[in-house]
Amino acid sequence: MRNTVLNLPHTTLTIPITLAKEAKLSLPLPFIFRSIIGFNLRKLVCIAKNAECKNCIYKENCVYATAFDEADVHPTIINAEPFLERKTENAKLIIMLLGEFSKYADYYVQALKENERFGVGKERIPYSVKSEEIRIAHGEWNFAEEPHSGNVSIALQTPLRFKAHGKYDCSFSELDFILCLHRRCQKLCSLYGKNNFEGKYTFENKWQNIERWSAKQKQAMPLGGITGNLTLQGEFNEYEIALFKFAELFNAGKNTNFGMGRLLSCQS
Repeated sequence: MRNTVLNLPHTTLTIPITLAKEAKLSLPLPFIFRSIIGFNLRKLVCIAKNAECKNCIYKENCVYATAFDEADVHPTIINAEPFLERKTENAKLIIMLLGEFSKYADYYVQALKENERFGVGKERIPYSVKSEEIRIAHGEWNFAEEPHSGNVSIALQTPLRFKAHGKYDCSFSELDFILCLHRRCQKLCSLYGKNNFEGKYTFENKWQNIERWSAKQKQAMPLGGITGNLTLQGEFNEYEIALFKFAELFNAGKNTNFGMGRLLSCQS
C-alpha cells in the first residue's frame, strides 16, 4: 500500500439562510456572514471579556482566537451561493472546517443562530437558520496517483487573489499559478492534516500557454481579485493533478476565509 504523503481531513457545513424579505447587500455574502460568525463566536466562547486576543492567556485553546485572530492560515473557508448578488432573499452558506476544527461545527451554527433576530444589511433584515435543513459532510483529501496528459480548464467562480513577484495583479504565469496552489496545499496539510512531503517541489517548465484569459477587477469589493477562465496545456504529473483537486475543495490564493479563490477544474 502506498504511504499517504499529503492528507487533509475536513468537515463541510451546508447551511440554507432564509431572509424575512429581499435584502439589498453592499458586500459579497461570505464577507457579511464571516463578520457575523466571528462577532457572535467570540461572545459565545470568550472567558476573558476585557482582554485583547493577542495578550490573552487562554488564546491557545480558544476557538475564536485560533480561527479569526491568531491564525496565519485560517482553518475556516466560508463560501456562499450566490457570492455577489446585490439583492437576495435566500442564500446558502458552505462552511469548511479543517482538521481538528471539525469538532467546532456546532459552534459555528450557534453563532449564526445568535444573530438571526439582528439580521443583515443596512435594514437589519432578520433571517432564519433551520437545524433540520443543515447538512454536515465529513471528508478527507489525500495525495493520490492520477497521471494525466492533456488540458486542464480552470473556471474561477469567485475572485482569485494571490501575490506574484511581490504584488497582486491580474497578470501571472503558469508557474505563478501552480506555485500558489502548492504553497497553500503544503501549509494547510502541515497545520491541520498530515504532511510527509519530502524536499522542495520544483515546477517543470512544460506548459505551452494560457489559451484564453478573461480578467475583471471587482471595483466595488474591498478585496480585489481575478475572475475568468484559463486553460493549461501540457504533461501533468500526479502531484499537479492532485493540486487542482485540492484547490477545488479548499479554494486558492489569499482571503479564502472570505470565500475568495473558489474554482473548478476540468480535465480533457
